[in-house]
Amino acid sequence: MSRAIIILVILTNILIGMTNVANCSERNLSFLHTDGTCILNDTGKDVHLRGVNIGSWLLIEPYLLGIDKPGLTEKDIWDSRGNKFGKMDKFTLIRTFRDNWFTENDVQKIAALGMNCVRIPIWWRATNENDNYDGSFDYINQSIKWCNKNGLYVILDLHGAPGGQNNYDVNLGERHDPTNDLWNNITFQNQFVEWWNRTAYIYKNESNVVGYDILNEGTPTDFSNMIDLYNRTYYAIRNIDRNHIIILEVGDKSENHLLMPLSEEIRQKGWTDIVYSFHYYPTDCADPFNSFETDIPSLRHWANQSDVPIYIGEFNTIEIDVCNGSAKLNSIQRLNLLEKYLDTFEDYGWSWTFWSYKKIERDREYSWGLYGYENENMTPDFENDSLEEMETAVRNMRTENLIELPAKAVFEKHRI
Repeated sequence: MSRAIIILVILTNILIGMTNVANCSERNLSFLHTDGTCILNDTGKDVHLRGVNIGSWLLIEPYLLGIDKPGLTEKDIWDSRGNKFGKMDKFTLIRTFRDNWFTENDVQKIAALGMNCVRIPIWWRATNENDNYDGSFDYINQSIKWCNKNGLYVILDLHGAPGGQNNYDVNLGERHDPTNDLWNNITFQNQFVEWWNRTAYIYKNESNVVGYDILNEGTPTDFSNMIDLYNRTYYAIRNIDRNHIIILEVGDKSENHLLMPLSEEIRQKGWTDIVYSFHYYPTDCADPFNSFETDIPSLRHWANQSDVPIYIGEFNTIEIDVCNGSAKLNSIQRLNLLEKYLDTFEDYGWSWTFWSYKKIERDREYSWGLYGYENENMTPDFENDSLEEMETAVRNMRTENLIELPAKAVFEKHRI
């Protein structure tokens, strides 16, 4: 064999090897669909989604940043910074925050826990290029690539909708008028449907996107309004995208009845590839362990009757700590209860995402996140800090600068 041919063979093998490495770096997870109470991949294998919420990234909930100022919203923060620094410096600060709160390193940490999914809460303005808050789909696009590379699925959650969908402004990204909100204003409803129309168009071919959690904790005064809006949104998405699951939220513990009386109406509409989701934040101080034993089986019974998969989109035991009386749980009891949740969800075959991935917290024993704790005061003072001080503060919020919180050990124990 001539020297030239030998060199050609060697180069060819090197190129093939490089191609194989590149292919291995992309997991190419399959589209998911539903069959009865199961979520299946394209080979028919049951997929049990286990993961975390990336809270306060594309919709800031100030308490997760360690900011103790009731009623403050993300819009309030950026509006005040814009008034002080100007629009371009405000945009720089928004990007600095989003570049540091959640990174590919975080995706790797989540995958290392044996999890296979993240839920990304989104403020509708965070993707709106024509708004005044540096909106873009670029961060979602990048996170989907990171997750695909690391074998994680993604759930896109519209956490703060146009006009607002509940009475918790800090969870919506902005203050709202309950007499002129998503449920009472056709303009907001049209913006809502259009947001999902565009989102479905962008991500219809992304196989590691589980699907669309179309509205976080919506609480209409008339439940028929919810069904009507869901119906419009369902068909707007399905006209573009038949690849992805559509997630319909049932509510939290106190509101888990929302769709129960309407499940037969939903069934008659013939919607396919849908999943029911509820959020579980018990606040029953009398006996939270027994309360769980009552709540969850009743929901399981309803789910089996509905013949639809169940996904616990958010859960935590921390709310029990705000109850009054002698039954207030200590940190060990909260972690034991969290472990009980996971055991039960696994036994029932339910998918879940813990709330939340990280929180800047002054009490290490709290379990709002897997990472957090303020070793030094890293929370920005949005009223008095200079631009440089604020940029430094948000860079310090990278997970590499935080410590592991006790809840992480519970998930390590349940690593699959």
